[in-house]
Amino acid sequence: MARLTTAARVQRKEALDEEVLDAAELRGNLRDLEQFNRWFGGTNAVLDELSRLTRDLQPGARLRILDAGTGGADIARAIVGWAARSGYRVQVVACDRHPQVAAAAREFCAGFSEIEVVETDVLEARWPDGFFDFAVCALTLHHLDDGEALTLLRRLAEATRGGVIVSDLERSALAVAGVWLATRLLSRNRMTRHDGPLSVRRAFRPHELVRLGERAGLRVERCYRRPFFRIVAVFARAESVWRT
Repeated sequence: MARLTTAARVQRKEALDEEVLDAAELRGNLRDLEQFNRWFGGTNAVLDELSRLTRDLQPGARLRILDAGTGGADIARAIVGWAARSGYRVQVVACDRHPQVAAAAREFCAGFSEIEVVETDVLEARWPDGFFDFAVCALTLHHLDDGEALTLLRRLAEATRGGVIVSDLERSALAVAGVWLATRLLSRNRMTRHDGPLSVRRAFRPHELVRLGERAGLRVERCYRRPFFRIVAVFARAESVWRT
């Protein structure tokens, strides 16, 4: 089992960050992440915040949402379902910089006309100021070093009118042990078993995430823990132009 030392973020690469991946193993890993998000609250963490942020909107409202580091686009697909239940019309731009991951996401999103999967590095992509209503960053921030994470939050905030929802793991010894056990009990995928505990060791703690947003010059709306070693934060530009 991975060492439980969590005093500082670990910078070692995950298998998912490798340039060339086994296609079958990758798809299995992305399906595992989709199930874990659904079972352990990652999906609901994003949908709950979207519901809160849009609670004053009228049915039929149009929303444009950026999903940064989409992976298998399971969050993007869940957003489409949420919008349909809420009576909103939504377009989701789901981005991932890894070509094989983006290709898998397109495959998983077949039939979802509301989702456009784009192979691009969101650290380098440029959209018009306030082009999106909201941005979602789910299980993505921990893949970046502190400087990259700072840049990403700034980029996402610039691209949105209403704010950025970050949902990720929380770094702790208990989380390392819990995720190690869960990946052994619930998956036989090599990538899943390797990356799960390492993801926790690469993750932020709540106060670190708050500080990161402050360093990015953003307004920290809230940052809180959720069950199963999750943290959620909502950031906005200091002068948000979102209007409900």
